[in-house]
Formats: sequence, C-alpha cells, structure tokens
Amino acid sequence: MNGKTGVKAAAFAAVAVVFLIVVGVTAGASPKSAKFTEEHVSIQAPGYVIPGTFTRPKAGGEHARYPTVLMLHGTASQKDEVGNMYLRLAQKLAALGYASLRIDFAGSGDSTLPETAFTYTEEVADTKTALGWLRQNPNVDADALGLVGFSQGGRVAATVAGHDSRVKAVATWSTWMEDGSTAYLLFGPEAYATAQKDGQVLVDLGFRTWTYSLAFFESIKSSHPLQDIAGYHGPLLGIDGSDDYIWPQTKDELYAAGSYDETLHVVQGADHIYHVLDADQTQAEDVMDTTAGWFAAKLAPQVKNGH
Repeated sequence: MNGKTGVKAAAFAAVAVVFLIVVGVTAGASPKSAKFTEEHVSIQAPGYVIPGTFTRPKAGGEHARYPTVLMLHGTASQKDEVGNMYLRLAQKLAALGYASLRIDFAGSGDSTLPETAFTYTEEVADTKTALGWLRQNPNVDADALGLVGFSQGGRVAATVAGHDSRVKAVATWSTWMEDGSTAYLLFGPEAYATAQKDGQVLVDLGFRTWTYSLAFFESIKSSHPLQDIAGYHGPLLGIDGSDDYIWPQTKDELYAAGSYDETLHVVQGADHIYHVLDADQTQAEDVMDTTAGWFAAKLAPQVKNGH
C-alpha cells in the first residue's frame, strides 16, 4: 500500500480501464470449457482507482446485456471474500445468466490506498461509483442492478439502496445494522479514544490486524442503516447463521425496510462466515445457492442468457 491521501467522499461518473484475463476460475476449468469470462477492471473514483472483477456469461454473445449484481465485501476483507464466497457466487450467477461486479473498497484488497482510507463514507461512495460504471457498461442491463453485501457490506447496501433508485434487488449476509450512535464503539471505547488521540488505531480482529482512522469511527457514528433502508421498496433477502451473535439484526433490517417482498433465510448452526473455511462446505453452499436462486427469481427473472 502507498501513502496516498486526499480521498474524497463524493460519487462521480466512473470510467474504467479493462483488462481481459483468462477465463476458467473454477477448479479444473480451461479457457475453452469455461462458460463465463472475467475481467479485471479499474474504476476511476475521485483521486484513486477502485479495483474490481467483472464476470459475465459467455452465452448470449459479447454484445448481450445482463442483469448484474454488485458485491460489497465486509470490513478488512476483499472483493473475493472469505473462502472465495464472492468469486464462487459470481460463477453461480453467471450460470443463471447474470453478470456481477465485485470490488475492493478504498484501502482494501488490491486498492493502492492505505488501510486508513477505509471508512463508511468511502464505502458508500465507492458503491455509488461502481453503480455508475455498471450503467455505462454495454454488457449490463442498466435497469436490472442488484446489491449483495456481506457483514458491513450489507450495512453499506442498506444505506445505498435506501437512497439510490438504481438498485432493484438487495441481499445481505450476516449484516450488522446497529445504529451509528452506538456502533462506533464496536471495538470498545479504548480503541475510539486512541483514534481520537493519535488519529488512528491498530485493531486486532482475530483473523488479522487493521489500522482504522478516526474518520472511520466518525463515519460509522453518523451512519443510520435502519433509517436508510426504510426508503428501499424492492425485493430484500436477509441471510444469517443461527450461531452468529448479530443475526437478530437482520430481522430489524427486514422490519425497517420499506419493502413488501422480504425473505429471511437462517442457516442453522452457522457462524458469521458460514464455516466456509471448514472442509464441510454445506452451509456456505446453502448461502451462495440461495442467493443466486433468489436473484434469478427477483432481478429480471425473464432473463435467458442476456438480452
């Protein structure tokens, strides 16, 4: 990571530099046998670039337009998500005739910005920028855009969907919906106090460490996802593990949303990441299959290999 600063929080129309890469991410697949293509994309944001991966089916041809799902990762994660759950979801969506874009938020994954660039405000801005890029992509049906968010990514999806009419379907996984008035203390008052004193704080998350800026805490403090999602009226899917201590917050999300087409799917015995790092992939596959099937039913369900 470099030390770039001056990150702005406004959303601008996106311009992408696209690099076509070898298809066939699925184990054992070859470029000839793969039924989808993947592109590394660089989406221009104000003062920095958002790295992403755009996946689309081969069926329908290179000029087809596909309904598309934008994938929003969680805190201290990256665009493929833990256990490659987003990469695998992208392949499942492609098999059903849907494209997808998964991105690295500022300071995450392949982003060249420092970890301290990662804030809630920045995540929301990056999401809106990515939606703008999708609407300009000739392989995307601009009238059929969905969001899926994992953990804090679902919180971001709630905020964006509640204010952005471009979003037509939303799915959330293990989503943290606590109001910002208390949520900013998620790492304890000591972490916040250190950030106030030093401008940043190193937090041990258990699976890795991450340096959070004071701006991160202040942006969480001013966030109100349950109020935001009240403005969203489209289809909504909430998935959680029964053993994830935050899962009841998804019920709050469904209650608060303005949607009349809501589905709650609880994976029994699952933790926050659906035991995706275990040998048994049953729970993780349940989440991905349920999500892909739900989008196929709710987001342009008439689609057959694009338009």
